[in-house]
Amino acid sequence: MSGSSLYMYGEEKQKEQQSKLPLPSIKWERHHIHDKRSVLTLSGATATYGTADGSAVIASCSEGTDIILWHGKTGRNLGHVDTNQLKNHMAAVSPNGRFLAAAAFTADVKVWEIVYLKDGSVKEVSRVMQLKGHKSAVTWLCFSPNSDKIITASKDGSIRLWNINVRYHMDEDPKTLKVFPIPLCDAGGNPLHYDRLSLCPEGKILAASHGSTLQWLCAETGSVLDTAEKAHEGDITCISWAPKAMTVGERKAQVLATAGVDKKVKLWEAPKLQSV
Repeated sequence: MSGSSLYMYGEEKQKEQQSKLPLPSIKWERHHIHDKRSVLTLSGATATYGTADGSAVIASCSEGTDIILWHGKTGRNLGHVDTNQLKNHMAAVSPNGRFLAAAAFTADVKVWEIVYLKDGSVKEVSRVMQLKGHKSAVTWLCFSPNSDKIITASKDGSIRLWNINVRYHMDEDPKTLKVFPIPLCDAGGNPLHYDRLSLCPEGKILAASHGSTLQWLCAETGSVLDTAEKAHEGDITCISWAPKAMTVGERKAQVLATAGVDKKVKLWEAPKLQSV
């Protein structure tokens, strides 16, 4: 991603007796994908729900109100939606490729279902749910690993856990399961909001950031497990978990990657959950 352009990189085949790993090469590229508007976020998933064929699906979210779905292998445009909410904050695809959710200018979160045909192509992207409950703009959201829950953070100073595994086709609304206060305040004691969220692959630890501050929370209770103030020299721009536990020393651990405006990428070992 660069401004309004999208680049897909892939691994080159390693030649025999090659000592160094081959550098990734550009497989496809698309330019001015949202006209001249910048891309705010990219979110990808392997589509495994229903008749999806296991291909990668990518959502690009513009700073305007549009979101476009792309086929990961070919770069084909699979469809687009409009949030109609003045400006977007971000968008995410569920891990199974079934849902697309967007946080935008208002307190509500819109959720669409990506409907696949038998050949694995996308038939349509239809809005199926709306998460209502926050009192101010939602700044970020993330899905649970099994795609049946969403966690949202808002400028109202709260985090909400939603159950989206509902019969929406029968007008059953998503349900708020839990509400946690965001445990961050400024020097004057005023509550702050989170800029980014990311739930670990096991679904037990929530990573969150505000500015240059990084926190790890227990996803079950909302309690703070650890805080890294000034994790970067400037704002944190991205947080993402490794897809599975990694070997750290002589043990396995969940590892979080962060990037910042300081042009650095850092790896963090997740704190231990306290046994109840």
